[in-house]
Amino acid sequence: MTRFVATVACAAISSVTSLSFAQADHVTEANSRYSSIEESRRSDLILLPAIAAMDPSPVGVSDHQRAMLIDPSSSLWQDAESWATGTPQQQALDALRQVTDTSDPRRAMVFAQPYGVAVSPDLIRARMYTELGDPPLLAGANIGYLDGIDELVKLIQVEATRLANIGEPGAAVDLLVRQVYLGRQLIDRAFLKESQTGFNLVNEALERIRDIAYVDFRNDQEISPTDLAKTIEALDGTNRGYLNPGRLMFPSANKIAAQQLWELLYEPRGGTRPGFATTMARLRTADRPLRLFAEASRYESSGGEQADWFQTRDQIDSVFDGWSSRWTLNPFDRQLSLPYAFDDLDKSRFAVITASTQDMSVLYQLRRVYETEIVGTRAALSLLGYYYELNEFPPAISSIRPRWMQQIEADPFNPNRAVGRIPALEYFVPVRDDYVADEHDTAQPHQMNVYAPGGENFSIMLRDDQFVMYSVGRDGVKSLAEDVSIDPEAVTGDYLIWPPMLSLYRTHLSETNRLP
Repeated sequence: MTRFVATVACAAISSVTSLSFAQADHVTEANSRYSSIEESRRSDLILLPAIAAMDPSPVGVSDHQRAMLIDPSSSLWQDAESWATGTPQQQALDALRQVTDTSDPRRAMVFAQPYGVAVSPDLIRARMYTELGDPPLLAGANIGYLDGIDELVKLIQVEATRLANIGEPGAAVDLLVRQVYLGRQLIDRAFLKESQTGFNLVNEALERIRDIAYVDFRNDQEISPTDLAKTIEALDGTNRGYLNPGRLMFPSANKIAAQQLWELLYEPRGGTRPGFATTMARLRTADRPLRLFAEASRYESSGGEQADWFQTRDQIDSVFDGWSSRWTLNPFDRQLSLPYAFDDLDKSRFAVITASTQDMSVLYQLRRVYETEIVGTRAALSLLGYYYELNEFPPAISSIRPRWMQQIEADPFNPNRAVGRIPALEYFVPVRDDYVADEHDTAQPHQMNVYAPGGENFSIMLRDDQFVMYSVGRDGVKSLAEDVSIDPEAVTGDYLIWPPMLSLYRTHLSETNRLP
């Protein structure tokens, strides 16, 4: 079996190599985003070697959520803290600070590692690069450095908890702002998977910033108004600034990958070439080589069912341009509610497309959450700053202007934009702002039904010792924060900003003796 698999693999490589050497042009095209970036502005050259030198993370922080939830009272905390304070890990954090020291778009660093083996041998040995195979196929890109980024993010989360625990919540928040900037760099990468990772890093970091601020608010209140003001400014997403959604680039490499396969595997103006089955099997079994034979047989039998050269060319343009052409539209444009070409694609007949991408419309939802998290975090920290300076919650969200924010920013989910309206996020103080029909009524605490990530549901009662802030969410309806989640796909209910979902979930796990 081993010899047979090797034979089929060699046949695939030989077939593709003999068909065309043009694939190198496609790799060059995918790398064109980074060809003009000066080495002095390349964050990858500084960050990835430092990540490669890190020690493996301990079992207590095996994923992002556990790293965000872990508490100094946990039996696993000592190992996590020792790991975070180790020399290689602190050097990685120093590298992160170095590559995220500005939000000036003209000077901000760029994660510009090219795709393929045009990287240092040390990074290749550490798997901190994007492997394309031989011959190089973009559709088979194995983006290895993302595993290293994952380790760094776990480190950031543990270090943020450590800093807050020793009385430095301002430093913890500053570190999380660095994660926001790192995620911002990855959003502009050329592959869908990289862009998704970038959005997730930003959104997780923004929620964690609020979590650090909330835990401090409910305990020692050591974060200063100066730190809050600094963070609010660092997260400015207006005026075409670094975090402005209008500056985010749509990934281009997945379309180039499909075009590369189309040119390699189709006869001009005809059908598939003889190398179609073995090449597609290679892409499908990159991490499962023993399935190569079965996949090759499947594609061999389906080769005659594939769309022809013209149909495939047109569908590549239709599918990918259908996604990218809407990227610059107003978020409430009716076109965004229409199906994408990919939704109606006969995926069995257009294998070169399905081998090159997943559904890229997910980026639109991630961007909406990105906007909501930025607007919500800035507003929540502004309300907190108002409270720290005046020892009372503001009567309305508009009260934070202009001391804390130059202008009130719109709720990205709220469609009420007629006649230039700017619908703010919803804000109230429980009990204080409870509706009382007449003098016989008594203001009541606010009951909130919380739908946490992972399907965990619970209820809490909130009183006038804190405030509530939320977005109207996907349905665009103000539901008074009675049912809340942070699921942008939730059909009903509101998108919770404050109290932070992460803080509520950690408390719930602690109260039920399930906190890691």
